[in-house]
Amino acid sequence: MSGHMMPKERAYSGLRVSEMTKTVFAIVKHAKLLIVAMLMLFSCSYAFSGEYEIYRKEREWLINEISTILRNNNICHSRMDCNKKKIEHLYQPVDTGVYINIYVVTDKNTVMEIGQKAIELFTSRNDMSVTINFYNVPHDETMGLFRFSPKPFATINLTRRK
Repeated sequence: MSGHMMPKERAYSGLRVSEMTKTVFAIVKHAKLLIVAMLMLFSCSYAFSGEYEIYRKEREWLINEISTILRNNNICHSRMDCNKKKIEHLYQPVDTGVYINIYVVTDKNTVMEIGQKAIELFTSRNDMSVTINFYNVPHDETMGLFRFSPKPFATINLTRRK
């Protein structure tokens, strides 16, 4: 070896070792944050996939029955037609049974037919509740900043006493 000292930092493809180390640490730090975020997302989706899905089959049955009633009463002819008319039936996962909000369906006979299906479902099981709220405004008119939250014009609430 000659009389001069080797530099403490070697250059690899334009980066010095210390810069490479900082870059690797930054990548590892962001990877840890990404892993934590993914774990949190997974745990949240897991939380909503368990207990709240107990009555999934019943909810799907009732939603299909509601869709059939809407078609039979010529309120809407298809899912796309319902969306165009802003007729929606949205559900919320609850651990006590089935909870559905229906928007822009105000026909008395249709509400009564849906109520009959709710009663049919309720009496088929002795461990669940069924709640259906009917609103006379579209769902998108109830959402957003400074929007009012309207009260339903009709509610079917079937629960068992404990």
